[in-house]
Amino acid sequence: VSVTAYPNYELEPQAGQIKIVSAKNSSLAKIVTISQAAFAFDIAKETIQLGSIESLSKDVAIASCDGKWNIVSDASWLTVTANGSDNSISIAATENINTEPRSKVVRIESEFISQNKKLFKEISITQDGLVFDTAPVSGITFGALNDLEKSFDIGKCEGGWIVVDKPTWITMPESGNGNQNVTLHADANYLLDARTYVLKIASVKNSELIKTISLSQEA
Repeated sequence: VSVTAYPNYELEPQAGQIKIVSAKNSSLAKIVTISQAAFAFDIAKETIQLGSIESLSKDVAIASCDGKWNIVSDASWLTVTANGSDNSISIAATENINTEPRSKVVRIESEFISQNKKLFKEISITQDGLVFDTAPVSGITFGALNDLEKSFDIGKCEGGWIVVDKPTWITMPESGNGNQNVTLHADANYLLDARTYVLKIASVKNSELIKTISLSQEA
């Protein structure tokens, strides 16, 4: 006797019995127990964290699955590709130059999802926002002829910073990285009036992120 089962698209195994009865004597019967394996598909949810401008990609393993699967993603800042026969996918993000983090859910769907709506895997992806210290710095005052060197802590600036506006009477590095002390040197002021200026430093990655440093020099 040949027994053919319909495909089992459920994630649980199933079982049943077939009763074969004699055509001559109905009290003579044979019971055949049949079991069918569950459909194999990795539905475990995953969560991954990506950096804003570094650690931009990760691989995610896809456990053994019956049949083929498809990637469903509509995030313009993500590239999701299958790694051939390695049962994994690569997720790569573009740089996030905004200070707000962003997130998206990518789905891996079985080719048989129309038979069972549960045959999908969700991967939640969160990308950090760019860290740039825009807190203003104030209270930097130089003497007219003495006390001409001052320093301040630039704060954390991922991707580096660049000077976009400074007075002609200040000498300083034109660019640098975060988490460092920046030294300012003022020219002597031979004028009879004090002078002030708002120095501006911008993120290399996002010119809209500005840090201001208020400077003054005695007459």
